[in-house]
Amino acid sequence: MPLKVLLADDTGAPAVVELDDCKDPDALFDLIEKTVKFNNIFVNTPGGRRLAPRRVASYATDASVATYAYSGQRTTAITPIPPALLEYAAAAAAQLGEPTPNYLLVQEYGLDSCISPHADDEPSIVPNSDIISISVGHERDFVFHPKAGGREVARIRLRHGSVVAMRGACQRKFRHSIPRPNKRNPCPPTMVAGKLKTIRYNLTFRHMIPQ
Repeated sequence: MPLKVLLADDTGAPAVVELDDCKDPDALFDLIEKTVKFNNIFVNTPGGRRLAPRRVASYATDASVATYAYSGQRTTAITPIPPALLEYAAAAAAQLGEPTPNYLLVQEYGLDSCISPHADDEPSIVPNSDIISISVGHERDFVFHPKAGGREVARIRLRHGSVVAMRGACQRKFRHSIPRPNKRNPCPPTMVAGKLKTIRYNLTFRHMIPQ
């Protein structure tokens, strides 16, 4: 079955596609909550270096791809990626007909957390490779704008269990962000295993160039 295209580039090629929801998102949320050790990070802003409004943890398949520089900082990932998390990447990559990614960034978003518009176009990422995003917990919006400037071109609601992939020239042509919820675009708490949750976990799988 063809993948659902959520955003296409100016040539009509898929830039963002929707994949099958992940297997048992409640179990994935619980696994992350119990096993992933998050760290605070700092990002460079026009007002100076500040604490990021989210926490992160990173993993890699091996030491050759464990170092990753982004947002003005360099991180060293834990190796290897836990098999229980890597299997989610393998399932998504199989739908794309692509190999399993070798790097994982796990991000924790609170109710007021956000990430400003950016592109994942660091030179350590394999050019034009798929970037897979798996979201569990609190629903949030995934917003895209043209890199050249202009109005919003796509707003994707990331539900509990949503899986999307940014493909092809997406990082060259678009910026993406996770804005804070507001009255016009509320993101109500999500039921996870019978409990309302205001935390969102995002697994972002990338293909990194061995160093």
